[in-house]
Amino acid sequence: MEEGITDMDCRVAILKTANGNLMKENKEFKDKIERMEIQSRKFNLHVIGLKTDIEKSDPIAFVTNFLKEVFGSELSCEPAVEIAYRIGQGTDLRPRPMIVTMQRYQAKEAILKLARSKGEILFRDVRVKIFPDITPDVARKRALFNDVRMKLRKTEVRHGLLFPATLIVTFNGQTKLYRDCSEAEHFYKTVISPVSVQTRNEGGK
Repeated sequence: MEEGITDMDCRVAILKTANGNLMKENKEFKDKIERMEIQSRKFNLHVIGLKTDIEKSDPIAFVTNFLKEVFGSELSCEPAVEIAYRIGQGTDLRPRPMIVTMQRYQAKEAILKLARSKGEILFRDVRVKIFPDITPDVARKRALFNDVRMKLRKTEVRHGLLFPATLIVTFNGQTKLYRDCSEAEHFYKTVISPVSVQTRNEGGK
């Protein structure tokens, strides 16, 4: 019986080691796939709101003209489109989104910057929005910063999200980067919030 228990303990230890190695390898593979997917979307834009079939048989030409029409001379470079296609399912009220791959990364970033500054784009009486094309995992990581970003907006502190999911905050002449939302929350509570409260109190006197 003692020999059997000892043998079983050895087997369990071997299985635990093997399981640990498999978990480590699995995480490495998942991280590698995630990095590859992020890289594959690096030049992409996610366009929502364009009417179904408005692009007819030439989506590349249509999107190129669309970008020129809505941004015009504000664009600092030529919006050369490499690929444009629809994804998912849609209805008349919610047309299928479009994925647009730009030939130049600089053009993609310039378009996103202009889209953020405009907020919502009106194109032929239709409201259109342009976002970066991100993976579900990146979207989840970015969403973790929603609460602290809302607080930063209320206190009018300059901030933004760097790709893929890094919060950048500029306060009192200093710029800080946060990849962990809990660290960003701590900075807000201990540094920004006390100053904001003091400013409001002084303003109310």
